[in-house]
Amino acid sequence: MRTDESSHLSSGKRIALYPGAFRPPHAAHMHAVQYLANHPDIDEVVIIISGRFRHIPGTDLALGPEVAEAIWQIYLEGLTNVRVVIASQTAVSYALDYFDKVLPDQTLLFCIGEADLQSGDSRFYQIHQRAKETGISASIIMVPTGDLKIRSTALRASLVDVENGSQIFMDCLPNQLNLAQRMQVWAICQNGWKTVIEVTRDRIQKVLSYSMQVRLATQLLPGKNRLDPVFFTQTEQGEHWVIKFAGSSLEVENNAQTDRPKSRNRLSVERLALKWLNHHFRSGIKFPETLFWMKKEKMLIMTRLGFTGHSLAHRLSEGYFDRWVLNQVNAFLADNYHADSPAEAFWGDQSDDKYQWQQILEEHLKSARSHFFNNDFDQYLRQLKIKSLAATRHQLVHLDLQPKHILLSDNEIAIVDWESSSTYGDPAFDLGKLLGHFLFYAIQAQQTESIVCLIEEVVLTFQSRTIGTCDHDFISRVYGFIGSTLLSLGQNIKESQFKQLTACVRKIEFTYYSN
Repeated sequence: MRTDESSHLSSGKRIALYPGAFRPPHAAHMHAVQYLANHPDIDEVVIIISGRFRHIPGTDLALGPEVAEAIWQIYLEGLTNVRVVIASQTAVSYALDYFDKVLPDQTLLFCIGEADLQSGDSRFYQIHQRAKETGISASIIMVPTGDLKIRSTALRASLVDVENGSQIFMDCLPNQLNLAQRMQVWAICQNGWKTVIEVTRDRIQKVLSYSMQVRLATQLLPGKNRLDPVFFTQTEQGEHWVIKFAGSSLEVENNAQTDRPKSRNRLSVERLALKWLNHHFRSGIKFPETLFWMKKEKMLIMTRLGFTGHSLAHRLSEGYFDRWVLNQVNAFLADNYHADSPAEAFWGDQSDDKYQWQQILEEHLKSARSHFFNNDFDQYLRQLKIKSLAATRHQLVHLDLQPKHILLSDNEIAIVDWESSSTYGDPAFDLGKLLGHFLFYAIQAQQTESIVCLIEEVVLTFQSRTIGTCDHDFISRVYGFIGSTLLSLGQNIKESQFKQLTACVRKIEFTYYSN
C-alpha cells in the first residue's frame, strides 16, 4: 500500500477512485477494493477517506478519519497498487479534484457501491461535465460488495453494545483477517473515538490559529449541546465571540433530527438571517452580528450577546414571568409582520424555503401527537396544519422561537439561534410557540390563571399593531400553536400536572375552533 500523492503521475494510467467515510471499513468495502485491485484494466486504486467525523449512535462520540486509515493499513497489507489518502473536505469533492491532478492521457474511474448507484447518488453528477471541461477520460463504475449487507452506522453502534457488540463487529470484518488482526481493528475503534465537543474544538482551534491567526484570551468553552456544540470565547482584544463550526459536520443518528437539514446549511441560513435583521431592525430587540463567515471551513463567528445575564428560559424556570420582555418580543414580531420580505432565499430558492417551513411544521405537529395520542387532539392538529399551510406568507420567520433563544442582560433583549429560520412560514407559529412555552412554565409554577390573562393581552396587542394587515384567522392559529406546543412539551411534566395541562389544551382547543 502506498500513501504518497506522486504515484498517479505516470502516463497512461487508469486510476480507480473509491471515496467514502469508511467508519469503520468493513468486509463489503474490502471486497470492493479487492475487485478493483485485481481488475486487469485498473492500474491503481485510491481509497479516499472523508475528513468528516462519523457519529456513534446513542452517544456523544465520533470516529475520525485516522481510525479508518489505520484499519485500511491492516486490510491492505500486500496490495501494492492500492493507496489511501484522507480528504480535507468530503471524499467525493476530493475525488473530483483529480481532474486537475492527472495527465491528459490518464483515465479516472469513479467507484460507487451497488446500492448508491441504483438510488442515483447525486454526488457523482458532476463527473461527465468535468470530463468534458478538462478533456480527461472518466466514467463511473459499480463495485460489487459480494452481497454483503453491512451498514457502517450499525457497525459503529456495536462499539458501545456491551452485550453483543464485539461479536457483531467481528462478524462484519473481512474474512482474511486472523483473530489477532480482528482484535487489533476492534482496539483501534475502541481507542480512537473522541467526543463531538473535542472534535469540534480541535477543528475550530486549528482554523483560528492557522487560517485567521487569532489568539484567544480564554479557552473555547462549549455550550450544553453535546452533539451540536456552540463555543464561547474572548479574544486578546476583549471581544466576546460565539463560534459555530460545521466543517466536520456529523450525520447524527437521532430520530428528532432525521428530517432536519444538516448543520452545514443551517450556518449559512443563520448568517443570511442576521444580515437581514441587523439591516432592518435598529432598536428594541438585538441580534448577534456576524464578524466572520468562512464558507470553505463552514465556520460562523458572531458577537456574543447577553453574556452577563441569563436566558428567558432560566428566568421562567425560577417562576419569574416578565411582562415587559414578552411585550418587547411581541412588538418585534408585529413589526416584522409589516417589514419588507427578505429578497434572498435562505435555503437555496423559494421552493427550498417553503419546504423548510413545511418540514418544521410537520416535526412540530408530529411531536405534539407522539406525546398525547388522542383522536380529538389529532383532529385539532390536522386542522391547524391545513390552516397554517394555507396562511403561509413571504416573511422572515424564526421557526424555533422559544425562551432559551431569548437572552436578557442589562435591560436588553436579544434573539439568537436563527439556524432554522426561513423566508416563508406562518408568523402565527413563532408567536404561538413562544406563548406555549410561557404557559407551560406557568403550569409548573402554578401561575396558570395570571399567565393566561397575560397571553390574551399579548395576542390582542399583536392584533392591534397589525390591524389592516393581519389575516382574519391569525389569532385562532396562534392559540392553536399554543396548544400544540403544550402537547409537544407534555412529556416533561409531572403526572400530577397532566390534568392541568390537558385542561389548558382543551380550553385553547375551544378558543381555536371558536375563532
